[in-house]
Amino acid sequence: GITNAINLSDGMDGLAGSTSLITTAALAYFAYQGGDATVALMGVCLISATLGFLRYNTHPARVFMGDTGSQFLGFSVAALGIAVIERSNTAISPLVPLLVLAVPIVDTFFVMTKRIHAGRSPFSPDREHLHHKLLDGGFSQYEALLVVYVWLATLVFLAYWLRYAPDVALALA
Repeated sequence: GITNAINLSDGMDGLAGSTSLITTAALAYFAYQGGDATVALMGVCLISATLGFLRYNTHPARVFMGDTGSQFLGFSVAALGIAVIERSNTAISPLVPLLVLAVPIVDTFFVMTKRIHAGRSPFSPDREHLHHKLLDGGFSQYEALLVVYVWLATLVFLAYWLRYAPDVALALA
């Protein structure tokens, strides 16, 4: 699911890469905090590769990741999230990675629900994603990215603040 959510967020220059970068940074920090240098280093390697890519993928992009790149990032972020809660810091709630990744998860859920409700395939293309709605609403590429960054940063802050809270508190966040 996370693999597909990151893939579907690859509809605007820099969006899938920066979403993966922010979520990976949070998860790598949680691994570091749990004392797991191996998982934290894997996160740092993914961050480094993503930063190198984003240098050429910001608007106007000169390099594109395509489905293979976005699915690799989605799978890597999902695997990192599992490693953090199952190996690095088992005291962290299993909902923390979901909260950190809530932007692409929620976007994918609502878009697919709308498509199914309209009688279309959940994988059919349209302009119903959050980033398309922001662009259609008059935001520039940079402004639309900023809105997503602020939402991501807010969720990362909440995840950090609630990382040891009961699952009910995280579910309500």
